[in-house]
Amino acid sequence: MSYKINKQTLELLSKLSKLTLTSEQKKQYLQQFEEIVAYISKIKEIITKDIKPVFNTAGLKNIFKDPNGPKTTFTQAQSIANANKQQNNYFVIPRILRK
Repeated sequence: MSYKINKQTLELLSKLSKLTLTSEQKKQYLQQFEEIVAYISKIKEIITKDIKPVFNTAGLKNIFKDPNGPKTTFTQAQSIANANKQQNNYFVIPRILRK
């Protein structure tokens, strides 16, 4: 099933984008959107049956979920022990936004 961009969809997109388009621009964008959708629909042709999913391409590990990672964590009280200001076991920082 291929998706077609029609004039109503283009009108909705331009309205949501707050763009005022001329009739020439609408024709141009309609053609470009159809080309983009056709190009993206080629993804359906890719055979991925025997390809394993890749969850992390950078090889980074989450040390908190790694069984060989650190075994200890700080308590809330230990985390704020050296804070300049604290209140009710929370950090107190200078206000940066004003009303």
